Amino acid sequence: MLEINPPPTKKLKALRTDLDYRYGMIEFGVSIFICIVFVLFTLNTRRPRPFLFLFVLFIATIVLLFIDLHNRYLFLTKKAGDIAAALFPAAVLMTLRIPIWSSRFHVSYLKYLVLHKWISRLMFLISLLHGLLYTGYYVYEKTPNTLLELSNLLGIVAFFLMLVMVITSLRFFRDRWHGLFYLVHYPFAIATTIVLFFHPHHNRPTVFMSICSAFLGIQKIITVLGTRFIPRNVIPLALTSSVMMLKLPRELLPRTFVPGSHIRISRGHSHNNLFKRYCTVIMTILFPFESHPFTVASLPEDNHVLLFVRRVPGKWTDKLDYRPLMLIGPFPDTAMGLHSHASDILFVVGGIGITFAAPLVRDFVAKRKTVHLMWQINRMSDCQMLEELNLPLQDVDFVFEIYFSASTTAKEETLALELEQFDESSDKTSSQYKLLRKRIDIMRSVHNFSCIGPNVNRSRWVVACGPHRMVNFCDKAARKHRLCFHKELFEI
Repeated sequence: MLEINPPPTKKLKALRTDLDYRYGMIEFGVSIFICIVFVLFTLNTRRPRPFLFLFVLFIATIVLLFIDLHNRYLFLTKKAGDIAAALFPAAVLMTLRIPIWSSRFHVSYLKYLVLHKWISRLMFLISLLHGLLYTGYYVYEKTPNTLLELSNLLGIVAFFLMLVMVITSLRFFRDRWHGLFYLVHYPFAIATTIVLFFHPHHNRPTVFMSICSAFLGIQKIITVLGTRFIPRNVIPLALTSSVMMLKLPRELLPRTFVPGSHIRISRGHSHNNLFKRYCTVIMTILFPFESHPFTVASLPEDNHVLLFVRRVPGKWTDKLDYRPLMLIGPFPDTAMGLHSHASDILFVVGGIGITFAAPLVRDFVAKRKTVHLMWQINRMSDCQMLEELNLPLQDVDFVFEIYFSASTTAKEETLALELEQFDESSDKTSSQYKLLRKRIDIMRSVHNFSCIGPNVNRSRWVVACGPHRMVNFCDKAARKHRLCFHKELFEI
């Protein structure tokens, strides 16, 4: 049982401050080390396991939090605050998006967001413990007015800023109100850093806030310098009622980039003056425009940058055709091992997910690798994308199967019309791929893929791109047959 009384002496206060700082620095070092090891581990691993790293961090945090308390209540209370602050830099580090670093080492920031998410939640829980312990102490000492002191008020403000960020980052809220999530998250992160800089009674925890400020500043400078403006004459072309195509000038992206990369597009501005444009970009440091990732469906040697967008009424993508746009990127999405070691690749993709598979298929077939692409669609009109994707349909190393299934009876009449239009042009392409009117049997397909040919010196990968359900089935099948696996989630 921890003791609240008697009040600590000056010697105990000095000891408590030193211990808090020491264990806070240890927590900071452990969290940064785990993040760096995870990044290095994901460069070549066939199946990264972020929750293993998070479990190690959780155990280390609990141990550091509850050791060396000297049987004192306030030792735990103060230390909780320092350890929560020590986790902040690691949470920010896992959000950095650096295009040059990403393309050179296949570092995908999207894979590290899971660490950012759970480190932030761990930091919030420890901050909650810190606040509850202090509130309980002031109530016990019958001095609740102490909560109204400036340093304590700043702590309360920081807590509620973190609470709003945690709530809006939950999938339920993020999927429904992504614009609100984007509007809240970045300004509140900056505000939390500033508030926590002035919150502690001593200056040592401000070291962590200074590091966070440096990380956030680096990211914003990179964003400002790396932002490019999409010309106004680039107008989305409606391929179908739900799919738009954008052909961007090739010079918007670097000379080389990793096939299957994505760019982030956000709404732009109406300024013709270049200086005013960059002033607008700089303003996004505090109030960033909502942005979304879009896969580059072309290769570096193509004459244009090809994007396909699934247009959903009421969503952000519904407004692309009348907004000036700006972009940053590209950022790779695939592991280095997929490009360097894979010899046989099975793609299982759904709907618009073929835009991720298409450039990879072209790249792998050009390198004489065996590729099998299975594409699940609910609209036959989606096949119009094939005319622009330039898949190597005649290559002997490439097998392409299209699986068609209508999800609801309400679509039967529309799908029938689409089928008639498709059948008129199917004579030219019927020998280039198989059209199967059923759903993909993922378990059987992965099993057959694992059994084809000799396994000696063959590195086989299953690559899934689509909604959660499809990707999870592919993951289970790949695990069962001990195949390398890569996934991309395509959701609005």
